[in-house]
Amino acid sequence: KIIYTSIHNVILCYFIFNLNYNFPVGRRIVVTYLGFLAAILTTTAFLPQVFKTLKTKKTKDLSLIMYILLTVGTFLWGIYGFLNHDIPLVLANVITFLSSVSILVLKVKNDLTRSS
Repeated sequence: KIIYTSIHNVILCYFIFNLNYNFPVGRRIVVTYLGFLAAILTTTAFLPQVFKTLKTKKTKDLSLIMYILLTVGTFLWGIYGFLNHDIPLVLANVITFLSSVSILVLKVKNDLTRSS
């Protein structure tokens, strides 16, 4: 069962990573729209936290490590998307990067104020 699952995952990854290149133009457009939809949903899901944090300025219960990792991760995903000419990936990660930077700056500022 473990071998089957591993083989299945390898095959699935192969198709996912080669999706755009093996599809005819019509299917590539569908894949691009799928990317835009995923980008819109995941970025939109993060925005309520951003708005609430910026409005209340309360960051005590937010994890500093999580926001550092999220900020660096979205920055790297944005570069990856740019290098691969993947517009949905770039747009989603630029928006999420800017949002996470704003919360990260507020978190660090608040933590420094509390500690002094």
